[in-house]
Amino acid sequence: MGEASLAAALVLCSAAVVVGLWGFTAITGWVADTSPGLLCEVYARRDKPEAVPSKGTIWRVITHTDAA
Repeated sequence: MGEASLAAALVLCSAAVVVGLWGFTAITGWVADTSPGLLCEVYARRDKPEAVPSKGTIWRVITHTDAA
């Protein structure tokens, strides 16, 4: 996972928590249903097309990101 992918996954996971979702299944479900417009905004500075992060990517972000 590249740095841009990590940033996008963090933004999407954080947004899911802000709207009140907790737990891996709820977060991945919300991210999977992300609107194309939001994906475009999240990936606006990236040279690659917008893509919804996979469940594996979300799992790695949630479990391996240090809060410090």
